[in-house]
Amino acid sequence: MAMAWRAAPRVAVRLALGRRGIASCIDPSVGLTEDQKEFQKVALDFAAKEMAPYMAEWDEKETFPVETMRKAAQLGFGGIYVKPDVGGSGLSRLDTSIIFEALSTGCTSTTAYMSIHNMCVWMIDTFGSEEQRRRFCPALCSMEKFASYCLTEPGSGSDAASLLTSAQRKGDTYVLNGSKAFISGGGDTDVYVVMCRTGGPGPKGISCLVVEKGTPGLSFGKKERKVGWNSQPTRAVIFEDCAVPVGNRLGAEGQGFSIAMQGLNGGRINIASCSLGAAHASVLLAQEHLTVRKQFGEPLANNQYLQFGLAEMATRLVAARLMVRHAARALQDGREDAAVLCSMAKLFATDECFLICNQALQMHGGYGYLKDYAVQQFVRDIRVHQILEGNRFNWSELTPLGLWGRTLGLQTENSQFLLEGMPFRIFGGSMHYFRVPREYWEDRMLKMKACGLNTLTTYVPWNLHERERGKFDFKQNLDLKYVYKKGGPIIAVQVENEYGSYAKDPSYMAYVKMALLKRGIVELLMTSDNKNGLSFGLVEGALATVNFQKLEPGILKYLDAVQRDQPKMVMEYWTGWFDNWGGPHYVFDADEMVTTVASILKTGASINLYMFHGGTNFGFMNGALEADEYKSDVTSYDYDAVLTEAGDYTSKFFKLRQLFSVIIGHPLPLPPLIESKASYGAILLHQYISLWDVLPSLLQPMKSEFPVNMENLHLNDSTGQSFGYVLYETVIFGGGQLHTRNHVRDRAQVFVNTVYVGELDYNTVELFIPEGQGFRQLKLLVENRGRVNYGLALNEQRKEEVHKASVLLRQPQLQDPGFACYRENNYNKGVLKGWEKGVVFVNGQNLGRYWKIGPQETLYLPGPWLKKGDNEIVLFEERTAGRIIQSVDIPYLGRTQYVN
Repeated sequence: MAMAWRAAPRVAVRLALGRRGIASCIDPSVGLTEDQKEFQKVALDFAAKEMAPYMAEWDEKETFPVETMRKAAQLGFGGIYVKPDVGGSGLSRLDTSIIFEALSTGCTSTTAYMSIHNMCVWMIDTFGSEEQRRRFCPALCSMEKFASYCLTEPGSGSDAASLLTSAQRKGDTYVLNGSKAFISGGGDTDVYVVMCRTGGPGPKGISCLVVEKGTPGLSFGKKERKVGWNSQPTRAVIFEDCAVPVGNRLGAEGQGFSIAMQGLNGGRINIASCSLGAAHASVLLAQEHLTVRKQFGEPLANNQYLQFGLAEMATRLVAARLMVRHAARALQDGREDAAVLCSMAKLFATDECFLICNQALQMHGGYGYLKDYAVQQFVRDIRVHQILEGNRFNWSELTPLGLWGRTLGLQTENSQFLLEGMPFRIFGGSMHYFRVPREYWEDRMLKMKACGLNTLTTYVPWNLHERERGKFDFKQNLDLKYVYKKGGPIIAVQVENEYGSYAKDPSYMAYVKMALLKRGIVELLMTSDNKNGLSFGLVEGALATVNFQKLEPGILKYLDAVQRDQPKMVMEYWTGWFDNWGGPHYVFDADEMVTTVASILKTGASINLYMFHGGTNFGFMNGALEADEYKSDVTSYDYDAVLTEAGDYTSKFFKLRQLFSVIIGHPLPLPPLIESKASYGAILLHQYISLWDVLPSLLQPMKSEFPVNMENLHLNDSTGQSFGYVLYETVIFGGGQLHTRNHVRDRAQVFVNTVYVGELDYNTVELFIPEGQGFRQLKLLVENRGRVNYGLALNEQRKEEVHKASVLLRQPQLQDPGFACYRENNYNKGVLKGWEKGVVFVNGQNLGRYWKIGPQETLYLPGPWLKKGDNEIVLFEERTAGRIIQSVDIPYLGRTQYVN
């Protein structure tokens, strides 16, 4: 560090030119909004006029400055991040950090107590019932009453989960016994937020009680004599058969540890902010002292060594402030890593700021050790910041931090969801991770948050995760995270989706539920069905939810009738619809959709938008529908969803964003910028090779006396083949009628030798085979066009099955029939004019199917699938090959038809 500054001495000299120069370098208002600068100025003025002149007196006389803090509360500093409806200011965590830093320049000890008080009020506001909020918060926000936080015990400091203070429930009261140590405000405050043990050992047995001063059995130890923080009293808080009403419990039983940890996240930012204020004041005090104090006939400010030291102090201060504010933003945005960032910021800022204050004292020389100089008080007051809010040596918290506060998870209580015991209304959106390149996951989820959603839902395709029996894949695009209580984001698991539409096996749902429980799934279980299947898809112990697009009268009341006293959840509100080959591209009117969503929300129900972002049926992963006839889905899963297949915004997005912003009641994050699109023009394919020429280079065919359906082929450790094509061959010695007996699943091209004869499918079940001379081969190239995923035809989906005959089986794995080269960019859409039906591979990855019957005429190509330099395109064309692929930057999904 010193070497770096000596390499650029002009920087150090410039910092030391005067108070104005260094003040601009460490200016805490840099980067703030005008509103933030305004309340920062109010806090700084209050600190200069109402706190700094009395700081030494409060320290000397150990005065708890109640009236000064009540004046601060009149400015809104008694409940800074508490909701306004109970007297709070409703500011953000970053705003709070700015205010505490400013106030701490006047008196760090008093500001530190105010930060603890604010944390207590926030706990009551956040985790308390409406009655508790109204009863406690107004008086606390005005600082008519003061609060203390009671976590630490004589035998458990950083190991909060091992606390011993017990609360035994007897009727409508808890009988509290135990003691708390080092409690700021203890004995002088009015409300005590107490963590106590109502259950077994460990964090799950801890609950949170609010104990009011004057409660029989509540007493206090002697006032502690401390090195610093003398403007706030510190005592032990003692409970001896202290009777506390059950109505004073915050949240649910067992939620206390979660409340404590969430409170400490903010507490760490607050105490780090107090450290920043002390350090800021100390830098200015040191600079001022160096300017007026002379040695050897000139001001100390001219000493280059001291200039270097002052420059280093300024650098440490600015770095610490940036880290604290970054963590504060992460906390207010609800980022997964917020808790870790808060711990890191507290560690870094308290360490660096103590070094700054200590260095400022050193620069004062002997004067710095005199109580007439304020710098010594900043050093004494700030030292304890390195000790409290979590011992700096206890880094175990950073390893399992994702588990902190994750004891209850998502629960139901009467008509509402609870997340860690707090009311939680689900505003969800569906996005299937396997239909979206991993590189785009973050972008799509940020767009969800910008729309006002708080929950993501997804299907889990086990046929992708377990391609071979007993071998599971959770890598790359299949990276499915852990469940919530094991540190992941999964708060609920659906036992089955729309099983009520099939419901052939009455024991199936109970079997699947037990399989989940035996495999460690401890999150809330759900089922999901449309109205007709709702009562048939239930299973005891799982919350029933409903799916629909039109809000029919009485449908939510019917859900209430099926399961009483449970929250209402529309698990799949269909924002659009999927397309089938040969049909139109379905769209759903945006205004009608938003009106229906608003109507659902007015009932108090939770909702999940299916789909928020549809993505693409890459490879052979499209499904199918069979009601009156079999219809396979197209490659695009655009779904006319809230985001397009390429992740772009639609009118639905902005209409929903407006709706949710009104309901949520605060500004939403700005929508991320959309990514650019690319078109490469026409791509000419130069090489072609016939399937019949490829076959000799493949694996040897499997022989069977009778045809074997795809799933029962002896492949992949006897797991079979899940999708794609199978070529069946047998010898014939004549012609005649070839009849499928409805055993082709789902489409077969028929060849005699290599001559195309015709096609067989669900509608065409018979084909004439012409007579011929001598030895001939009958070949059936059978395609699994997609599995039916809903309805009564679910059990008729054994693929590729054909009429019994003596056959040879081949599993074609096509080699590269053509190449095209172009440079990398974000993505494009490929138009396949002149081609008939087949599959496209790009750089070895299966992009999906195309078919001239439409409606889809372009295929979406994600940018991450491309690479710099040459890129390889391979098409497997079943019938008529074209010569070019046209690249465009606008999709064409076919003629549109509105969903009825």
